[in-house]
Amino acid sequence: MKIFIAFLILISGSCAFAGADGLHQAKLTSPADKQKKVGTDIISYPEINVNQVVAVFLGSVDRGELIVFDKPITSSMLKPVRVEYIYSLDQHLPTVSVFSEITVPISFPDMPDVFVKGVTGVLDWKGHITESIVHCQ
Repeated sequence: MKIFIAFLILISGSCAFAGADGLHQAKLTSPADKQKKVGTDIISYPEINVNQVVAVFLGSVDRGELIVFDKPITSSMLKPVRVEYIYSLDQHLPTVSVFSEITVPISFPDMPDVFVKGVTGVLDWKGHITESIVHCQ
C-alpha cells in the first residue's frame, strides 16, 4: 500500500510538473507573443495602428525626408488620407506607405498646367521615407 501511495504521489507530481511546463510552453507560443514589432518600435506589425503610422510619416516629413522635384515638403502641406500595407508574394513583411493630398499646389517641372495632387511616401520599418511617388492631375 505504501508503494502504491508513493507511486500516486510520484505520478501526480510528474503530471503537475508536466502541466506547468506545458503552460509555460503554451505561453511562449501564444498569438499575443507573436505580435511583436518588427525592427524597432516605430511601425507595428502584424497589428496595424494607422494613427501611429501617420505620425511616423509626418515625423519623417518634418525631418526633411520627403522631397518633391528637389523641394522639401513640410507636414503643413499634406493631408494624410490613406495608410497602405502592401503584401508581396515573395516577401513576408508588407511595404507600408502613406498617401497624402497636397494642400499647396506644386506645378510639375516643364509642364506648368500639370499640378501635383498627392504624394505617397513609402516607409521602411525604422520609420524613414525610402521612396516617394507623385500623383498628378
